[in-house]
Amino acid sequence: MTSVLLASIETASERLLLRIVRAIATRALLDSGWTPLHAACAVTPGGAICLVGGHSSGKTTALLRLLVSGHGRTGFLANNTMFLMPGDDEVRIRGLPTAAAIRPPTLRMFRQLTTIAPAGAPADGSGAGHTDDRPTLTPHQLAEVFSAPLIPCTTLTAFIAATTTRRPTACPGSHGGRQQPGRRHGSYASMPT
Repeated sequence: MTSVLLASIETASERLLLRIVRAIATRALLDSGWTPLHAACAVTPGGAICLVGGHSSGKTTALLRLLVSGHGRTGFLANNTMFLMPGDDEVRIRGLPTAAAIRPPTLRMFRQLTTIAPAGAPADGSGAGHTDDRPTLTPHQLAEVFSAPLIPCTTLTAFIAATTTRRPTACPGSHGGRQQPGRRHGSYASMPT
C-alpha cells in the first residue's frame, strides 16, 4: 500500500492534485475487481466492523465511539469510502482515506476533537478549511487524536447498519412545525467465519 502525503493541502492546485491521486487510486482498485462501498470501518481486536448507512445516519459518530472505546487497540480503516474484494471464505476490505466533516453535536460528544477541529480540512478531503459549520478532519488527525493505528487493508468481520428515523410531532404545527429529534437504530450482521 502506497501513501501519498503532501507538505500542505491549502492551495487550489494542491487540492486538485489530491483529487486526481484519489481518482487514480479508485480507478486502479475498480480495475482490479474491488467493489466500492460508502461506509466507515474500524478494526477492533475482534475484527473489522463496517458501518453502513445513508447520509447523516451516524456512521462517523459510531466510528468515533468505536475508536474511543478501543483505548488504542481499535484501528481506523475508512471514514467514508472503502472497497470490498470477496474471496472464497473471506471478504477483504481496503480503505480510501478521505476527510470527515464533523457535525457540531458530534464535536460536543468527543471533546478531544476540539483541539484539532480548527485545523481541519474541507469535506472533500482536499485541504485545510471548514464545510458550512462543520470542521473537517483527515484520517491521520482522527487516528492521532484517538491513538488509533491506520489500517490500510484487512478482512471484514461484520456489518452494522446505522439508520436514523424521525417521528413527526403529535400535533402538526407544534414546535414550530419541526420534527422531534430522531432515534438511531442499528442492525448487526456478522460475516461467516
